[in-house]
Amino acid sequence: MLRALARLAALAMGLISPVWIHAFSLQGEYAAYHVDSIGYTWGREVNTIGGPMNIGEEYRWNEPNIYYTFDESFLNYFGQRGVDAVESAMRILNDLPSMNDVNIDSFPLYSQRVNYQAQALRMIDVKSIALQTMVEELGLGDPTRYVFTLRSRWTANNGTSYLVIKRNFDPVTLQPSSYINGALWTYLTIFDNQDAPIAYPVNRPVDPLVFSDSVATGFGWTYSRFTFGTYYTGLTRDDVGGLRYVYNSRNYNVEDLGTNTISSLFPGSGGVGGGGGGGGGGLAPLLLGQSDPWGSLFVANGTFSGGGLSSGFQPWGALIFSTNALTNTLGGGVLNTNNTPQNATGTIGLRPGVGKLTFRRLNYDSLLGQLVDPILDTFADSVVLNGRMRTGVATRIMLTPDIIISAADLSGRSPGGGPNVDDYYFAIRSEGYVNLDQQNGTEELDGPGVTRGPVVLTYNSVGPFFLNAQPSFLGEGSFGYSFVWGSFDSSTNAPTLYPLGASIRELENLVGGAR
Repeated sequence: MLRALARLAALAMGLISPVWIHAFSLQGEYAAYHVDSIGYTWGREVNTIGGPMNIGEEYRWNEPNIYYTFDESFLNYFGQRGVDAVESAMRILNDLPSMNDVNIDSFPLYSQRVNYQAQALRMIDVKSIALQTMVEELGLGDPTRYVFTLRSRWTANNGTSYLVIKRNFDPVTLQPSSYINGALWTYLTIFDNQDAPIAYPVNRPVDPLVFSDSVATGFGWTYSRFTFGTYYTGLTRDDVGGLRYVYNSRNYNVEDLGTNTISSLFPGSGGVGGGGGGGGGGLAPLLLGQSDPWGSLFVANGTFSGGGLSSGFQPWGALIFSTNALTNTLGGGVLNTNNTPQNATGTIGLRPGVGKLTFRRLNYDSLLGQLVDPILDTFADSVVLNGRMRTGVATRIMLTPDIIISAADLSGRSPGGGPNVDDYYFAIRSEGYVNLDQQNGTEELDGPGVTRGPVVLTYNSVGPFFLNAQPSFLGEGSFGYSFVWGSFDSSTNAPTLYPLGASIRELENLVGGAR
């Protein structure tokens, strides 16, 4: 099977590596069993954008350059200092080495710190929310939520039973693990609201004093120490271990490029014309790469021309069994195979992880919903063809960015104007999952897949609010006060407060009850 290659390669690495006690969780498109009744899709926008995936079901970006931008709403609310805060999160990701070369032991087990002034003022760090969201969009899930999770729940003989699974994996052996950043976790009980119904394991560290949250832990309903005044200094060992598994070039999946991308390895995808007004002139010539590192990868090729696909021969005992279809028309047709691909294009093939991701900022026209200056993004496209690794040139026509960073009032959206879960959370985000399980073999799984932009991160710009409730908590200072956005670190500098023009002194008076 196609999925066997990544598993065998990682297992071979594990046989000669030391035993580490850390793990990561994967996240992708919700599976059929990811339902409210066992604790998955409730509050999906604010808690998570997907469900936990098994090994071999990962979702990832397969273009090395990811373009992001800020729309007008974010710029108006947060200004240049807010932009700087988000770009400092992007810088943390850009400073990571290639996932082919990274040493995960050079990263800390815990990367949260506390600014006590920001904590007293109920500030949430703009940079940290951006960093956590980007890690999630790169394919990692919340390990504290999924280290133990429900697979099914059923009632029989007046009793309820549960099937509990692990969706937290050691980055070396790829075996399910109960450890998060070196700390042992368990579940204390299973919460089950029979009236809703909703059920989920209550996961906790065995040592309650240990600090092991990864950046991927998130900020939804989970066991997380991320709160007012805390911020991330960078990624943890488990975060990087998860990214290494997903994006390492030894992790092969059958993937296509986006519908706005053409590749010199696939003649049917054509060339880029004059770029809208001259210049450009087509793709660079084909570059031949080295043969695949295992030397035993067999892929049969057929040519699709609008009808059926002739069968290719696959030798017995090969590590990977596949039929690649090469189309001779741009975006042509649906491949006629045993498993009907979804959204198949003329660039589908067996591809390794991209190794190194780079985040680049572009200018964006919020009114038109497109880039101010559309660009051609050119990158190396590596594909296994006829048992050999070949490298060509791919060109992506960028009219919209991959990631849009925005701001909006997220409160009061429930029917009747009542409280909504969004009122009490910091941001929501979208997802761009495309499931490619059918292209990757006959075994029915919940992945792997790719992520396609544009995805949107929306910061809650409702501003300071008070939470009151009848009958006894109706005064300004009698119940709860909201969070506010800020930027802060370990320095002695005062925190930056958002929106622009807000005053730290006024916020101190509000929180302290001064008039």
